[in-house]
Amino acid sequence: ENFRITDICKGFLEDGIECDVLCGLPNYPKGEWFDGYSYRGPRREMHEGVELFRSGEIRRRGNTSLRIFLNYVSFPLFALFHLPRLHGRRYDAVLCYNTSPVLMMIPAIVYAKLHRVPLTTYVLDLWPENLYSVLPVKNGALRALAQGVSDWLYKRCDRLIAMSEPLAQRLRQRTGKPADKVAVIPQYCEDFYALPCPDEALQQRFGGRFNLVFTGTFTPAQSLETVIRAVG
Repeated sequence: ENFRITDICKGFLEDGIECDVLCGLPNYPKGEWFDGYSYRGPRREMHEGVELFRSGEIRRRGNTSLRIFLNYVSFPLFALFHLPRLHGRRYDAVLCYNTSPVLMMIPAIVYAKLHRVPLTTYVLDLWPENLYSVLPVKNGALRALAQGVSDWLYKRCDRLIAMSEPLAQRLRQRTGKPADKVAVIPQYCEDFYALPCPDEALQQRFGGRFNLVFTGTFTPAQSLETVIRAVG
């Protein structure tokens, strides 16, 4: 799947750091298995020097609220049963690349505590706020439960990484962690995007105007309406 963790693992290898990955079966964003994959696997692969251990999960097929919910809860549950596959290996640290859901931190927390190694979580989607952008949870008790579970999981990490300083401040407030335990590492773009690529046709079509472009994943979680209101 097209997530930045692939680049991060590549960077680890370039720095002489060996890493293995416990992940699910690729089906994001369309919710369909990638070519060559099914619920049966493959469950173990090598990708550019990184060994992948894949657990089962319920795919997001159709991307309905129910299917997204089942996908959210299935990976952390199934991944727990795959932790024994890693027990014979000696790791110095655990990194959780935490998109959605926050529950995906559970197998990382369990492994880190069992083996007494530090856990760092890179928070890409802040929960439960991100949950509400995808699923319309209105019940006060359920929202309080989601808030409590999210905060409890964040507190179990030794260090957190945020994409921005405001997010880091929010995490410090919710977890009580000191500033040196919540780092800020912004998202980035690859170097080839910074190279000028003149295009005469585009220049004729859009030249002399103020242009905006929205790139990346487009789902309710991105809240394009909010972007439009901010620009307006």
